[in-house]
Amino acid sequence: MAERRVSANGEWLERDGSIVTVGLTRRAVDQLGTVVSVHLPEVTETIHRGDVAVVVESSKAAIDCESPMSGTVKAVNFQLLSSPDLLNEAPEHDGWLYRLEHVDDHEWDKLPLPSSPQSSPAAQSSDV
Repeated sequence: MAERRVSANGEWLERDGSIVTVGLTRRAVDQLGTVVSVHLPEVTETIHRGDVAVVVESSKAAIDCESPMSGTVKAVNFQLLSSPDLLNEAPEHDGWLYRLEHVDDHEWDKLPLPSSPQSSPAAQSSDV
């Protein structure tokens, strides 16, 4: 069964075995406005916690999204390159950003759990 966590920077994370999927929370995306482009990391790239992993450009701003965990990029959501609006439509589902493998269990354990069903990654409040 997949486990969920959230970050203070507006990302949701879902771990299924050794793979962690990272995306932006609904609140973070809503604060951005209409997403017009997404720049994703390279598959096989090693990312460290705090590294800029994704750049999201919107009608309001361009933001650097720092990775909430260290690991190796296993997959990216290539659909976002041609349809960045997926991030606005379904940030917690089809709008996921990237997947990591070889993650640090200690980093995972330090991430907060959603506190209730209402504070799922899609509803978790955080600043972008």
